[in-house]
Amino acid sequence: TVYGAWANTATPLAETSLVRPNPGFDPATRAAEIERRLAEWGSDHPQCAVVVLRPAPVVAPGDSELLALLLAGRPPGIARGAHPPVQGVHVDDLATAIELGVRKLAPGVYNVASPGALDVAEIAALLPGRTQVRLPEELLARGLDALWASGAGDLPAAALPYLREAWTVDVAKLEAAGWSPRFTNAEAIQNCLPHAVYTLPPAAKRALAVGAIATAGVALVGALAWSRFRRSAR
Repeated sequence: TVYGAWANTATPLAETSLVRPNPGFDPATRAAEIERRLAEWGSDHPQCAVVVLRPAPVVAPGDSELLALLLAGRPPGIARGAHPPVQGVHVDDLATAIELGVRKLAPGVYNVASPGALDVAEIAALLPGRTQVRLPEELLARGLDALWASGAGDLPAAALPYLREAWTVDVAKLEAAGWSPRFTNAEAIQNCLPHAVYTLPPAAKRALAVGAIATAGVALVGALAWSRFRRSAR
């Protein structure tokens, strides 16, 4: 996510690509700040070898990252017209990359992901039966921000570019260093996500319930007012 998701991004992204996370998306901006501080620390400690791994969204049996679930179409709603290619990395492949980084990688930055990416049709074939409501992006953004502000949401609207733009990465550098993923993107998703279900956190469910009750109350008041108006008109 430190590369950012932008309409003018050329993919796949190499490690030499600019680091420009989308403003407001804390996981990305925080990771970029960690990298900046780590680079400073490395400059002050030349006797140490600093290796930075940039993994794609991680999929794991029963515990995939939220962003991986969102990209694979597990949320109940998605922005209308958004069809980003999907790339991830199986947690086992990430583990082997970390092991390689500790043992033998030269200092530097390395992308970690299953090579290539899947399009919307391929994801749909791997995950049959998923149901998504495609909403206007402005409406979806308002809903995300409202839930986020209340503490009930998982993501702010600032994360929407990551669900809309292409931001896949090139892993040639890590493969040249001796890493070889066991799972393709399709195999990783089939291994981890067929039964994964995106569920709203309890706070979000409570917020939606309160909103539904309030909406019903307003509708009832409106109906009563209209009924009185009709009677007075007669």
